[in-house]
Amino acid sequence: MRASDGGGGRDPAVAAARDPLSLSDLVARTGIPASTVHHYLRSGLIPPPNREAPNRFSYDERHVAALRAVRRLRETRGLSLEEIAAVLPELGAHPELADGPDRPEVDGGAADRLVAVAIEAFREHAFEEVTVADLALRAGVAKGSVYHHFASKEELFAAAVGRVLAETADAFADVVGRLGGPARV
Repeated sequence: MRASDGGGGRDPAVAAARDPLSLSDLVARTGIPASTVHHYLRSGLIPPPNREAPNRFSYDERHVAALRAVRRLRETRGLSLEEIAAVLPELGAHPELADGPDRPEVDGGAADRLVAVAIEAFREHAFEEVTVADLALRAGVAKGSVYHHFASKEELFAAAVGRVLAETADAFADVVGRLGGPARV
């Protein structure tokens, strides 16, 4: 309990919404690193903090909501920071828009898009030549979203190989079936 609560029967949810947050509190609440918070501040993606003293700033629920919206837009919709900055005014009036998909999810989402573009990239280039940034760009997602779905480029490569193997096995089984089954082949 914060000292300002005083334990006087205040609703903890109301108190949390009103009490100022330090940068470390904001990081803990959102899971977004302080360096990213500062970058978003400089980019104008989140409101400036409240100045408490010459070198002390505080944050509040507006900042938590803004950071979560930016994260959702980056991870679930694959928007760049520039695209997010362009849609922020609309989100102010309709924050629920940050929750839904922006692009048609033909293949089931960002992870599927990443695997699909990885297959193409690794067909065209050696493993060492393909970067995570390139894959993210091709898939239309933020680079951080790659690591949200896959621990490393190696893991994404393994998923791509797994998909190619599964598709090959399915195609083989289909051909065998059209030829009358294993006994006829």
